[in-house]
Amino acid sequence: IPDSALSSSFGYLVLTNALWYVMYVVNVVITGAIIAAILVTAESRWSGLTGLKLAAYSFTPLFAAGILAVIPTVAWSVPLAIGYGVYLLYLGIRALTPAARTGAIGYTVASFLAAAVIVGVMNLFEYYFESLVVKKLFL
Repeated sequence: IPDSALSSSFGYLVLTNALWYVMYVVNVVITGAIIAAILVTAESRWSGLTGLKLAAYSFTPLFAAGILAVIPTVAWSVPLAIGYGVYLLYLGIRALTPAARTGAIGYTVASFLAAAVIVGVMNLFEYYFESLVVKKLFL
């Protein structure tokens, strides 16, 4: 392998991983805002910071599975991590919103679906940016 190809592929790997990490943080912030907006109807003391904490808490298994998904034999863990993240979201909503205990499942489903749509669109933009700009720079 020529040195230029190796440094080019290394630069591509570093830039795409940095872009993935930035998008991950943006997704957590957006999800936190969605959770706070949905749950503010159930409890008036909800704030964006509480939603952000809950989003970060529920995204942690997906972050760990995303790191492990680099290994092809462990890629099956991503759907399990998503399911576990939704379960953590449910537990967080039940713990932080006493008035919503009866509707915690509904709030969880609404938060998950709204966040999934918006995060999916954000990831499409990230993929589009990566395929147009980053690949032209390094490949």
